[in-house]
Amino acid sequence: MWCPGRGNSTARLTGFDTPELFSPACASELAAAVRAKWALRLMLLGAGEVRLVREGTDRYGRALVAAFVDGAPLARGMIAAGHARAYAGGPREGWCA
Repeated sequence: MWCPGRGNSTARLTGFDTPELFSPACASELAAAVRAKWALRLMLLGAGEVRLVREGTDRYGRALVAAFVDGAPLARGMIAAGHARAYAGGPREGWCA
């Protein structure tokens, strides 16, 4: 993400977990990750307004960011569309069938 005064920074969107794109455990996880990536892009590109709220920093130094698309939590949209699961930290479930 790009922040005024800071430039480009890495961030983790909060509130949801998606399949791994760069280290999938199986082919079906990779396919689901590609679908989730495109769904996220379409939600952001189709939005009238995108608002980001920084919530802190994770253990890897990434900004933790809650995203809102046209006033609604992005996490809710990704979960409702079946591209993500609710996530609030801790161990993650696998995505392979």
